[in-house]
Amino acid sequence: MRQVHSFHIADILRTAFSVYSNNLLAFSLVAAIGCLPLFILDMQYGLLFWQPGEQTDGALHPGRAFLLALFFGLAQGAWVAAALTYSVVRILRTGQVRVLGALPQIVGALPRVLVVTVLGSLGIIAGFMLIIVPGIVLLLMWWVAVPAAVVEGRFASALARSYDLTEGCKGQLFALLVVVFVISLAPELLIAMTLNEAAPAIAPIVQALVLVVVTSYIATVDAVVYHDLRVLKEGPDSNAIAKIFE
Repeated sequence: MRQVHSFHIADILRTAFSVYSNNLLAFSLVAAIGCLPLFILDMQYGLLFWQPGEQTDGALHPGRAFLLALFFGLAQGAWVAAALTYSVVRILRTGQVRVLGALPQIVGALPRVLVVTVLGSLGIIAGFMLIIVPGIVLLLMWWVAVPAAVVEGRFASALARSYDLTEGCKGQLFALLVVVFVISLAPELLIAMTLNEAAPAIAPIVQALVLVVVTSYIATVDAVVYHDLRVLKEGPDSNAIAKIFE
């Protein structure tokens, strides 16, 4: 069982990297499964890195392209978040790895994760459309809403639960947000500056691989943040954490 005495960004990132690297194959496979529909659509219509307003390949209407990209993007995010949250928290609690064996729990969490993701995304987008700052505040407040939905079986109340858990840690979470933003953006910028012109044929493949790695690592970070906040605020024997793995 992971011992938590304080909330430190460096320790969270180090722990997430350790858990991720030790389970690289399983976690990458889970993320790849979630991304598979997007990969197929990208090969057919060029949707994986499509943006509204761009022309799609083939005969797909831009409006339908947007809806498909949105739907499969949400589904992919929900799958990865549910699977890796359950797996990471289990590893931190018991030291045991069980990804494929936990499919019933993972699939059962998907509706909750989708509801929380949609509600949270709408609120955060509205916040950013105002003066940006409210969007950042909501993002920090709802940082662990998805893990709370997975572990605690919550739907909309996961947002309030995340607010409670993150209370008093907004400064550390903002620093973590900056790090996560760099981790998400840097590989894409590097590919755009190098492979897109030098080797355009393999650039989409590299982008897909990067998407798998970044998505699964960030989901691992979120799960570690949730676990550590729960332990710090409620103790290592919190019933909601323990019972899910009995």
